[in-house]
Amino acid sequence: MAFLGGYRAQTGVTLPRVVTLSVSRTDAASTTAHQAIRYSVRMHEEGTPISWRRDVTLQPATQLSLRADLLVLDEWTQGRRSDPREVTRTAHRLGRRLYDTFLGAAGSAFLAEHPPTALMVDADETALHLPWELLFDKQGPLVLRWPFGRIVSTRTRPRPQRDPVQEDTTIAVLAVVDPSKDMRDIDEELSAIRELAQMGTLTLDVLQGDDATHDALAQKVSATRFDVVHFSGHGGFAPARPGESGLVLADGPLRTRSIVDLPWAAPPSLAIMSACWSARSAAGRRLSTAGSGSNGVAAAFLAGGAAGCLGFGWPVTVRGASRFIQAFYPAIVERQNVGLAVLEARRRTVDDLWGLADLAGFGAVFYGDVGTAERRDAYTAA
Repeated sequence: MAFLGGYRAQTGVTLPRVVTLSVSRTDAASTTAHQAIRYSVRMHEEGTPISWRRDVTLQPATQLSLRADLLVLDEWTQGRRSDPREVTRTAHRLGRRLYDTFLGAAGSAFLAEHPPTALMVDADETALHLPWELLFDKQGPLVLRWPFGRIVSTRTRPRPQRDPVQEDTTIAVLAVVDPSKDMRDIDEELSAIRELAQMGTLTLDVLQGDDATHDALAQKVSATRFDVVHFSGHGGFAPARPGESGLVLADGPLRTRSIVDLPWAAPPSLAIMSACWSARSAAGRRLSTAGSGSNGVAAAFLAGGAAGCLGFGWPVTVRGASRFIQAFYPAIVERQNVGLAVLEARRRTVDDLWGLADLAGFGAVFYGDVGTAERRDAYTAA
């Protein structure tokens, strides 16, 4: 139809179908671990006038099961578990339990009747700790089938973001590299960025080693409108006090409050944190709270105005991070679609490393719009 941007079968150009799974709490967020949690689950195909809704109650027993499985995966990535078969079984069980709880048979029917070209999970800020990337149905992991991203439903009013229509075609990247000077083979991870910079596809500015300080970072981001800020180094997550989580710079940790307060010339379109725990959040917390910081590093970048955020929910190996990043950058330049780039990088990483129970592919978390380029074309044509 002309009023849908000219998308029709005869032209070979099909209308993108972006489906959003929304999970929001319907009770007070201060319930204890011994109480049931009530959620409203809503599924909606973008551009349609109806959302389908169901109510879900997460019973204490299910909460305990989810926490127990999540603990197994946490311990594996920290070297405290030794059996890779236990890890793959646990990841499968956890993903199926999440799927059965929040989608179930009715949700499966919705996806079958509204086959998506991209899938997004709009999660309540108190449920960001759940590994939504493990959602697993009878056909396998959803994140390997479609571009998959997260949206946060927060009670904190977001800061203004950049208008993509006003941006130019040059991708300006700031890479903050190995501030602690103890990461071997770091150039392997960044090789794809350097190659694209040498080809003139993007511009690259680097803060590395001793130069990667708080002041140097602040000066860089206040002077230049970087499209991508890429951090390769160590990250930390404090479950009991997630506001104390951060990234390690040469002169000390960059904690969540400092990330939110960075003096951006313009917040980045994409913050990439190739660091352990960089996309992890604690259960039951707000995205960001004045005086207490943010619920993890990714939450801090989002609260600071970043339009997209890519990180890892578990400790990530150098091998896993390298596989993902080396596939991601060429894909985003070629496709000009961040959702497809994340999908390609995830597939490659899972294909190469899941046999070793490396969680990098499933542990990669992307906050942002995975419909992007094609859907904006539809709006422009309409």
